[in-house]
Amino acid sequence: MAYLYRRDTDLRFPVVAHHMIGSLAGKVDTFIDNPYISRRHLSIEWNGHQWQIKDLSRNGTWVNGKRLTSGDYCPLAVGDVIQLAGEEGVVLTVESVAPPCDLLVPVQPFTKDDLSAAIELNSVNLIPNEQHPEWYVEQDSKTGQWQAQRIISPQAPQALSHGDIIECRAGSWQLFCARDYAPTIEKRSQDVCISESYLRFDVSLDEETTDLDVITGDANHNLGIRAHNYLLLLLARHRVEDMARGLSSCNQGWVPNELLVRELGLEPGHLNIQIYRARQQLSKMMPQVNNEKFVERRGTTLRLGCSQFSIVKGGNVEYQHLDGKTRPITLPR
Repeated sequence: MAYLYRRDTDLRFPVVAHHMIGSLAGKVDTFIDNPYISRRHLSIEWNGHQWQIKDLSRNGTWVNGKRLTSGDYCPLAVGDVIQLAGEEGVVLTVESVAPPCDLLVPVQPFTKDDLSAAIELNSVNLIPNEQHPEWYVEQDSKTGQWQAQRIISPQAPQALSHGDIIECRAGSWQLFCARDYAPTIEKRSQDVCISESYLRFDVSLDEETTDLDVITGDANHNLGIRAHNYLLLLLARHRVEDMARGLSSCNQGWVPNELLVRELGLEPGHLNIQIYRARQQLSKMMPQVNNEKFVERRGTTLRLGCSQFSIVKGGNVEYQHLDGKTRPITLPR
């Protein structure tokens, strides 16, 4: 994430992928109230590899003492000093040139001490932290839309836009969508959707422990015994029930949140925490796999995104899906 430091106010601010600085309030990303600064004075852009600056002004822009030619791009580096409109203008210093990423920034003057309080967002997040979460925030990988749901709320997630505020007991954070309008990233051909994988559940006879294997192609990834695996197992069983009822694939396995909470014996807020932990574990162990459909949402219902799986309970097959693309399970002797 790129940051600029403004000397005269001792404030720092993050930079979006296409960032405009000027004196036109409400129409630029960073507003500077100075009569010598043009309405749209300069732009800073991420080109997919580096940050670059372009002067658009009447009174000029200097980088490290050299005036920029209007309309030309100049690459930026950490420590660069940007002078807007000469001595009567404003000085900015480049403090970071990391690629753009979406953030939740504290709703307060953004000083040096606040940098550590900014939250860089992953595909799924517990806000403000994993230890004391109040919000579950996730991003749709296709649309880029952020959604937020209170941990203790039974209501469906609500859409978030740039500038929206999330309020917590520890403070408030504002969504900063730095990647809006960033250059298109070429899709990696090796990425595999989790829905194409084969899951193998091994649950103990008393259902106290659930081991889980994820088989993708020729690779077998053991996720071990985790509490959240039992949530996935229940979702798998609901898919089996709907298969037996003859429901179409798109309608199989959708379960109301309230029913899952009762079946798991959880506090309502812990359901989102378990979903978060399941997806985070998959992301760490299988970063090449798109895990968005590991657990799918539709309003206030959830389902397991994988339709190919087997369930073994106490060494006996409870359910087994076999076709030409999946391998048979091996039972313990």
